[in-house]
Amino acid sequence: MTIVIAFHGSGYRTFKDFYTLQVLPDWKNAFPNLVSYNRA
Repeated sequence: MTIVIAFHGSGYRTFKDFYTLQVLPDWKNAFPNLVSYNRA
């Protein structure tokens, strides 16, 4: 839920862009069990 709330205030147009560019690289320590976004 935290990631979804942060997405709405982030300014990214798509959730995929937010997740792959912001969450995966920067939030690994806060969320150690994040899943990858493999779909094209």
